[in-house]
Amino acid sequence: MYMKIKSFLSLVVLAAVLTLAGCERMPEEITADSIKEETLYLRADGSVQIAYVEDFTEKYYNTDELKGFIASELAAYNKAYGENAAVIGDISVSGGKVKAVLTFKNTAIYAEFNEKRGDKPVSFPSISKLKSEYGNTTFKSTKDDGSKSGNEIITEELTAVVVEGPLLLQTEKKMRYYSAGNMADANHIKLDEGVKAVVLFSK
Repeated sequence: MYMKIKSFLSLVVLAAVLTLAGCERMPEEITADSIKEETLYLRADGSVQIAYVEDFTEKYYNTDELKGFIASELAAYNKAYGENAAVIGDISVSGGKVKAVLTFKNTAIYAEFNEKRGDKPVSFPSISKLKSEYGNTTFKSTKDDGSKSGNEIITEELTAVVVEGPLLLQTEKKMRYYSAGNMADANHIKLDEGVKAVVLFSK
């Protein structure tokens, strides 16, 4: 009887794993242990996660002090935009590197934080602004990698991000078109140092 129950439970677990694998859903959260490089994750609910990877080799570096510093940096955003507008998701230290994941309630809050931090430029232009600034950009389709004119494919049904590498851009909704970078799949594109890209993905 015990063996029958055990076998049944194993089948249930296997079925659940296969079902999840077939769905191809992106993770709701990224964790410090899951990333290898700076990663920007644009989630379907409009929130943003940014994962930083920095050297952490000096003896005087302290993880608790780092957490305190980041928390103090984010406090202003929580005061201005409400509780949990900007939070520390996860931090880990290993191999002389520190990985920190921050979560922002929406793209506007993240863009403000990114600009004040002096990071590589990231913007989320409206489709009308994108058309006026990048109307002649040639985009590649993530489906067939064929070039298409920007004016032909930029529609209101898409969301845009303009970002510069080095960075791994990850989106929960599938990417549709991109202007530069190395496409891994419809949810991931890697931008090398100094490479700037316009990426369009489903709302």
